[in-house]
Amino acid sequence: MITAKHYYELHITVEAGDSYGTFEKFRQCCVNEARFEWKASRFAEDDVDGMNNQWFCSLRLKEMDRVYLAMNDMQLLLSISGYNILRMKAEDTLFDTKYGDKL
Repeated sequence: MITAKHYYELHITVEAGDSYGTFEKFRQCCVNEARFEWKASRFAEDDVDGMNNQWFCSLRLKEMDRVYLAMNDMQLLLSISGYNILRMKAEDTLFDTKYGDKL
């Protein structure tokens, strides 16, 4: 089994807006996913990617084989719930001072 030094961080970004209901509805959709402990967040402005007023869910896992399973489960749930998925990504966290890494 391949594991991350610290964790893999998964993100799924969806289109936000009145046609998708409230952020609380989105949050409930994310946190009620049965197998993993997803968290929901939102941001008003993202200068890096140029995406504004977006909602996203995120998850941290150590095991690579669970990354694809979790991502697939959540993208299916969000799609079935009517959300338009704009981006999905998984990052391998190689450095994190939270876990004592130093420069």
